[in-house]
Amino acid sequence: MSYGDKETVAVEVGEGAQSQGTASVYIENDGVGHAYLEVNGTVFSYGRYNGSYSPSSGAFGPVGEGVLYKKTGDAATKFIADRTAQYPTKQYSFNVNTTATYNYFNNAYNAGTYNTVDSRVIDTYFLLGNNCTTGVCGGLQAGGSGMPIIQTPAGFVNFMYNVKRMQNGWNPGAVVPWEPKY
Repeated sequence: MSYGDKETVAVEVGEGAQSQGTASVYIENDGVGHAYLEVNGTVFSYGRYNGSYSPSSGAFGPVGEGVLYKKTGDAATKFIADRTAQYPTKQYSFNVNTTATYNYFNNAYNAGTYNTVDSRVIDTYFLLGNNCTTGVCGGLQAGGSGMPIIQTPAGFVNFMYNVKRMQNGWNPGAVVPWEPKY
């Protein structure tokens, strides 16, 4: 099932990686945004879901418990449907080793501290460092994609826009047909 503005962008698989399927990345474009990933029918969504460590900032502080949600089956389908209905979302598909990508998130989930039935506290979330987008990029890298670590949802969308442009012949190093006049 497809949700949001689906943009299938083939990203080259890194050396030695065995592509065996796809992972779907969902990027929400509302406010600061959010990134999460679906692989093998399981959604992994990492964020500062328990609020922040800054009482004066409340839920909007930049640092807090890093909570990883794991949703499977109907719960995964409902999570994606609810989020994409609520927030403007872009979806991207990546060719990856799905087992390696799944294990990247599942191992972190299993090593985490119980939070709720379908979530674990796995580390400390930092809006300007370890966040939802860097987590998604780490999972894609584990699956053999050539995806760099990108800091923000908007940066992810911009990167994918430029990948698509390069696939269509755009050369970012080409000389522009005009020169600035001094």
